[in-house]
Amino acid sequence: MLPPTALLPLMTPNTYNTLFSASPIAHVDNITAPVMILIDEDDLRVAPGQGIGFYHAIKGRGSGNATGTGTGDATGKETGTEKEKRKGIVEMLSFPGESHAVDGVEAARVSFEATRDWFKVFVEGC
Repeated sequence: MLPPTALLPLMTPNTYNTLFSASPIAHVDNITAPVMILIDEDDLRVAPGQGIGFYHAIKGRGSGNATGTGTGDATGKETGTEKEKRKGIVEMLSFPGESHAVDGVEAARVSFEATRDWFKVFVEGC
């Protein structure tokens, strides 16, 4: 028979801090690039609420909108002010009935086209 042992807590403050610091939400204030989030509503690996929370965290950090019209300075490099303007540029698409990988034909098409259009705006618009 095994001797009784004290139960260890599942989540210690040190463990929580380690996990939180590895999470994208911990670094949301540093995001200056436009972000597109694709959420699969039946995802068993990443809870949809995490993506939705990340979307709101980014959106709440800036006043940007999905225009992709950063102008930069005379050298063509983006200035700190331009980066600040781009904070908060985020778009989210949600796919009902899809799991971790977008497998449905229609959802895959929508996902591909939206991603293509997203890159067109921010590559051609810069």
